[in-house]
Amino acid sequence: MQRKEIFGQRVKRARIMRGLSMAKLSEVMDSAVSTMSISKYERGEMYPTSSNLLILAEALKLPVDYFFRESNYQVEAIKFRKRSSLGEKKSKMIKERVIDVVERYCEIEEVCADFRPFNSFPKSLISDKSGAIEAATQLRNRWDLGLDGIVSVSELLEEHGIKVVEIEEDPKFDGLSLIVNEHLPVMVLNTSFSSERRRFTAFHELAHLLLNLSPSLSEKECEVLCNTFASEMLLPGDVFKNLVGERCSRITIPELLAIQKQYGISIDALMYKAKEMGIISERSHRQHCIDKNRNKEFKEIVEESHWEEKSASRFERLVYRALSDSLISFSKAASLLNRPVEEIKRLL
Repeated sequence: MQRKEIFGQRVKRARIMRGLSMAKLSEVMDSAVSTMSISKYERGEMYPTSSNLLILAEALKLPVDYFFRESNYQVEAIKFRKRSSLGEKKSKMIKERVIDVVERYCEIEEVCADFRPFNSFPKSLISDKSGAIEAATQLRNRWDLGLDGIVSVSELLEEHGIKVVEIEEDPKFDGLSLIVNEHLPVMVLNTSFSSERRRFTAFHELAHLLLNLSPSLSEKECEVLCNTFASEMLLPGDVFKNLVGERCSRITIPELLAIQKQYGISIDALMYKAKEMGIISERSHRQHCIDKNRNKEFKEIVEESHWEEKSASRFERLVYRALSDSLISFSKAASLLNRPVEEIKRLL
């Protein structure tokens, strides 16, 4: 591919990543670069001057070398959850942000020669909740998780070869999982939500990556089984029964809060799990939902977060390791982290 073509593709992708039209990008640059010039850049017909390149990079909040890296990563059409009402523009933005992170992540892995292969496990056909629970049990055993709460779901996934991309997005977007270049699993999580919701979403998306769900299931049924898998990963059913009992008329909020703080799973998810396991009745669960909808104070108590989830940090750790080992320069580290060189030096 010609250098101008590479540059043109990168400009277009960066513009989409920021959610800007050509006219809006020109406006952000105070018309220092015209809409027509941007169009010519993207078509690979011309280069900007050195000064305009710097203006363009600053407007798009990207290092200059971003525009000259040939991309070797491809993402097929991303399938967002049905309940997600993101428009095409926002969906494209998320896709480009994912590719950008994956490019930088894979580059630093290569520099450090530190790869974490993703190993799936034999996929038996799953068509009901018992199958989803068994799959979660097998994975917990395979990953040697024991019976305690998982400290950081993001770190756990990264240690097992899944690249985690955390972005602050519209609440209409929960998260998603996808495969890049047909072999690199990527998890995208929305940091706008509480830690408990992000943890649950992460395992829900892991289910989409791992489980061989029966083709006879509807999309809604598949989502329910992925939720069952996520719930079992965060808190095994046998452990839950030991904590609250085999059967009870109701579970108190103090009991649920203690479990929430230990396992990082929300009160609503715990109540639903209790209902599904037959620990409480359908009526008790329904009453919980009614009380929550009618009582604002009760709703605030139920939805309050009590878990501080650690963000995925492997990518950043690899960059600083490469920098301290003199494998990359300060400018390269800044480029990979999308931060100013001065900030990198100050941190060190």
